[in-house]
Amino acid sequence: MWFSSVRLRETSAGEHVAAPQTATAIALRVARGPFVNIILSGIGLLLCDLAVSNQFGTLVVTNDPLFNVGLALGISNLLLAAFNLLPIPPLDGSAIIERFVPNRHLGSYYHLRARALPIVLAFVILSEYVFHFGSNALGNLEIWWQNLIR
Repeated sequence: MWFSSVRLRETSAGEHVAAPQTATAIALRVARGPFVNIILSGIGLLLCDLAVSNQFGTLVVTNDPLFNVGLALGISNLLLAAFNLLPIPPLDGSAIIERFVPNRHLGSYYHLRARALPIVLAFVILSEYVFHFGSNALGNLEIWWQNLIR
C-alpha cells in the first residue's frame, strides 16, 4: 500500500507482514507530523502578513477574517509541533530520541513507552492547575510568532 506509513512485505505463504524498519526510518517517519505543523504555521503567518498593512509605523489589520484564520492556523500548529517534539513517550519526540537509546536498554524503554500515555495525559490536565508548567514557555513561543507578523 503506497499510502501506509508501515512497509509490508509478502512472506512465502502469501501473507503480508510488517517489514522491519531502521531507527533512522522511524525517526524520519515520525518527524513528518511536526514538519507539516511548522509548514502550516508558516502558511498562517503568510495569511496574517497579507491581512495587515503598515500605516505610519503601526500595523493595522485590513482583513479581519483572513487575519483570524491565519492567527488560528499559525499558532495552533506551532504549539502542536512544539508539543509533539517533546521527548516524552508516546509523543513524536520520543521516537526520535529512541534512536539514541542503547540496544541493551530498548526493552525497558519500550516498556515505559507502552505505559506512558496515562501519565502524559494526567500531566497535561494537571499542568495548568497544579504545576503551572508550559504556560510561560508556550506563551513566549506564541509572542515570538506574533512578532514575526510585519
